[in-house]
Amino acid sequence: MAILELLLEELLPSARVALPFVTSMVEQGLTSTDIQAALSEAGLGVRRTDLLSLVRGIKGIEQPRTYLESVRDDFRPDPTRLPNPIVNTLRTYSFQVGITGRDSETGELRTERVTISTNTLLTAREIKNMALSFIPDLEAGILGSGHLLGLEDAGAVIEHGTNKL
Repeated sequence: MAILELLLEELLPSARVALPFVTSMVEQGLTSTDIQAALSEAGLGVRRTDLLSLVRGIKGIEQPRTYLESVRDDFRPDPTRLPNPIVNTLRTYSFQVGITGRDSETGELRTERVTISTNTLLTAREIKNMALSFIPDLEAGILGSGHLLGLEDAGAVIEHGTNKL
């Protein structure tokens, strides 16, 4: 509940008053739209952004768009904003990159993940390009990772990163 306590300091009084009701409705499994409607009926109107912050805090969910996803391609991520790794890593920086592309056999969208580890902090573009380089191109003689075989028209998103320092 530490996340929730931090949120409460920044919320409007109306959102703080609604907290017990929101908590109860989240525990019942109601959606945020249902919760908003119920709060409006009870005269406890709460801004949508505040309600969503409360729901995320109650569920212990992080913001869907992480810091690393918003770093411009030509910038390096701020190393002070990267958490320490949970386990010991060999390199200073480690990034989990999601690669989404079309499966060449089925045509369905497929998402795979690779880890890029480096001692030098790279730009977001360099991290993404390194991840995309793991896709095998048998015609060009480029051998990559087996689980990425048959992935076409792929794009990369940096999902998570750590800093060992």
